[in-house]
Amino acid sequence: MSFDALLPSTMAAVLAFGLGLGIARADWPSPTTRVLFLALFASGLAMLGTPFIDFFPDDQIPSWLRLHACSEAVTLAAFGLWVWRVARTAPNQRRAMQWISAWTCVQLGAMVAYFLLCQVYPAARPNHFIAALGREHFVSDPQFWILAAPFLIGAVAFIASCIVMFRMPIDGAERQRAVAFAVQAPFLTAALILPVGIHALSMTIGMLLFAVSSLRYYIEQGERAQFMSKFLSPQVAELVRHRGFDRALQPRSLDITAVHCDLRGFTHFAEHHSSEFVIGFLGRYYEVVGSVVAEFGATIKDYAGDGVMILVGAPVAQADHAEQGLQLAVRLRAELAPLLP
Repeated sequence: MSFDALLPSTMAAVLAFGLGLGIARADWPSPTTRVLFLALFASGLAMLGTPFIDFFPDDQIPSWLRLHACSEAVTLAAFGLWVWRVARTAPNQRRAMQWISAWTCVQLGAMVAYFLLCQVYPAARPNHFIAALGREHFVSDPQFWILAAPFLIGAVAFIASCIVMFRMPIDGAERQRAVAFAVQAPFLTAALILPVGIHALSMTIGMLLFAVSSLRYYIEQGERAQFMSKFLSPQVAELVRHRGFDRALQPRSLDITAVHCDLRGFTHFAEHHSSEFVIGFLGRYYEVVGSVVAEFGATIKDYAGDGVMILVGAPVAQADHAEQGLQLAVRLRAELAPLLP
C-alpha cells in the first residue's frame, strides 16, 4: 500500500459517504432512498479498505480485512433491493414483480456466496480478484473465477431485474433516479477489478455522474411535495412515498364519505369585488380548508371556484369515515366562519 493509492480511495469513499448522506437527508421518508443510502454507504466502506488489501502477507490477513468483503457484498445486494423497491411503485404488475423478486433472490444468494467464499479463500480476493485487470492472464486463473463466478451471477441477475424494471410503469420520479444509476453503474462495477488507484477514479466518475443525473429526481420530488402539502393529507403523502404516485392513487373500490363545501352567495360577492381581492380571499379559503382536511386524514378531490369536494376514506381507508366526515364538516363551518365577510 502507498499514499498514492490511499489518497484517491479515501477521496472516493468520502464522495460516496457525502452523496449517501445528502440523499438520505433530502428524502429519508422514502423506502427506496433508505436502501440507496445503505448501498452508497457500503460502497464507501469498500473503497476505504481496498488500498490495504495487498498490505498484508497471504498467511497474515487480519479478520477485519476478511470482513471487508462484506461491504462489497452489501453494496451489490442493496442496489438489487433498491431496484426491487423501485419496481414496487408500478401498479398492477404482479407478473413482472414475480420475475424481479426471483432475480433479486438470485442476486442476494450470489452475494452471500461471494462473501462466504472470501472467508474460505482469503488469499484469493487480494491476489486474484481485486484489481484483476492489472495482472496478466487473470482470465485463465482458476482462483479468479472462484470469486468472479458468484459476482457475475449476481451481476447478471441484477441486470435482468433492471431490464424488467425499466419496462414497467414505475413512479416517474424514481425512473429519473433509475436512469441516473444506469449511467453510473458501469463505472461502479469496473471499480472492483480495475488496478488500485484507477479504481478510485472510476468510482468517482460514477458517483459524480449519478449525482448530476439524479437532480431531476429531486426536482420532481420537490414539486410533488409542494403539491401534496396543499392538496393531500399526511397519510396520503406517506402512501405516495412508499408506493409511488400512480400506484397510491390508482382506482379502487372503497366505502367513503364525500363532503362538499362551497360558499353561499360567492358569485354575487365576486361580482362586487376586484379580481385581486377575490383571488386573495380564495387563497385564504383554500388554506383553511386544506388544513382541516389534513387534520382528518381526508383528501381534496376537486377545486371548482369556491366549491371543494373532499373524500374521507380514500385513498387511505377509514372504518369510521362517516363519523369523520360529519366532524370534518362541523370543523369547516367553525374554521371558515371568521374568514367570511
